[in-house]
Amino acid sequence: TAVTVTSLPFVTAGAQQLNAAIVPRLSAHDLDPEIKDVSLLATASLLSHWHVHLAPCDRDVLLQLVLDKIGNETTRAAALRALHTVVSTQNEQQHSPKISLDSILVEGCLQVSGLLK
Repeated sequence: TAVTVTSLPFVTAGAQQLNAAIVPRLSAHDLDPEIKDVSLLATASLLSHWHVHLAPCDRDVLLQLVLDKIGNETTRAAALRALHTVVSTQNEQQHSPKISLDSILVEGCLQVSGLLK
């Protein structure tokens, strides 16, 4: 039988550990912008490739944190890149489960459209 990466328990453990490391850094308000940028990059990778290994509430927390960073002028560019990475990767991975963006869709559209004014 073939073993897929998604069936290996260490992938789930790794995704959960990465999530546990990212959330406090994105939630903090007094961290260096470079740390936030790297945390957003890690978030994009986690949500793009390992989102199936996270609980839906953990995915929603990460998505909301990315959305919060779009509202901050210093983290906006990195947050938009992170969201773009998640969405574009989902389009490329035709045989993988898609991540639901429902939890941020309306607010995200309003925030991004507000940037276009």
